[in-house]
Amino acid sequence: MALALRVKRVGRRGPPLDLPGYQTAGSAGLDLRADEACTLAPGERRLVPTGLALELPPGHEGQVRPRSGLALRHGIAMVNAPGTVDPDYRGEVGVILVNLGREPFDVKRGDRIAQLVVAPVVRVVVEEAPELAESGRGDGGFNDLAYNGAKQAADELHAELREVTAKLDDTDDDRAERLRLLAGAGYGAIIAVGFTYAVPLGTVAAEFPGVRFAIVDDGTVAAPNVQGILFAEHEGSFLVGAAAGLRTAGDMVGFIGAVKIPLLQRFEAGYAAGVKHANPAATVEVAYLTQPPDYSGFGDPPRGRESALGMYDNGVDVIFAAAGGSGSGVHEAAAKAGHWSIGVDADEYLLAPAGVRDHILTSMLKNANVGTYAFIMSVADGTFAAGNRTFGLANGGVGYARSGGFVDDISAQLDRYAADIVAGKIVVPETP
Repeated sequence: MALALRVKRVGRRGPPLDLPGYQTAGSAGLDLRADEACTLAPGERRLVPTGLALELPPGHEGQVRPRSGLALRHGIAMVNAPGTVDPDYRGEVGVILVNLGREPFDVKRGDRIAQLVVAPVVRVVVEEAPELAESGRGDGGFNDLAYNGAKQAADELHAELREVTAKLDDTDDDRAERLRLLAGAGYGAIIAVGFTYAVPLGTVAAEFPGVRFAIVDDGTVAAPNVQGILFAEHEGSFLVGAAAGLRTAGDMVGFIGAVKIPLLQRFEAGYAAGVKHANPAATVEVAYLTQPPDYSGFGDPPRGRESALGMYDNGVDVIFAAAGGSGSGVHEAAAKAGHWSIGVDADEYLLAPAGVRDHILTSMLKNANVGTYAFIMSVADGTFAAGNRTFGLANGGVGYARSGGFVDDISAQLDRYAADIVAGKIVVPETP
């Protein structure tokens, strides 16, 4: 049921402007318009009146937030964003704009300058908890890296960045609605992290042709406003495979993948090729925790631990875990068995508990931040190109970690392999 928002025109600076309205389906923000014209010099800030006073519904408050399109294209942002309109405030609503761009910016009377979101006021009881529920962010892993790249770009552009969090049991409809929420709210550059967004993104991108979308780890969405952010995982995996081949004492190493899908098979292929290149006598034992459509292998540390302990019992002494959250179980198994494990995506030595990190030989770095940063900056500077863009060794998209110093003695050799891959002297396979 729609709420009633009562407004009163104040100021009388010219002919009546349109009342606040939703410009796109599914939008959460009502557009607010400037009631008088002005010019903002670079660095200048000014209170721009809207010509409206509000009577908010009982139990609600108003939140005034900037328009991301103004920030991305012109560097026009809001001071103190989001601003709050209390339920008992009856004065004229004004928007404090600041020009963070390099050129003067003209605000015309009637221009859309901000958005008003009417939100219920909810009182909460704060409870201290010994543990928090697991999330896709906050562990320093791949999702955090993707966010960090977007945050860096938003900070440099002085643009608003909004994050919404997925759930493990999301359906395609859930993902599509999440994308519509952002697109409908006026966000001009939207990033979906993970191949599970491919189908819903294909649908929503067609509904919002003026919005630029990116999807990380998928290259199947063919649309004029979608960019696939891909990584040469096989190249980075080759390097950690070479490290495993050089470090193994018994010429037996392992690979544990979360789910047997083409994406993770690229890790497997590169890893096995690196092992064989550095140590032709070594063998690679391979296991996947689950098979599609069961994707629980990404978040089952006990299963990862059990699989790794079985490999170590069979004589393996180094395991590469391309297994998402299940990788922590592999690292625990390495510590228990007194052998080596290899992390993935982020530098897992820096994330693991003290009793475990000394058994993490290295990590295959998948620098999602590089891809998300490049996408947002391309939208901002007008160089966005639809299609797939791959980040590998040549442009900083992948690499290997050196934390702990466990590969210091072989890093020169690994760096030579990396240079040979970039030069085309070593061609790394993408399939096992």
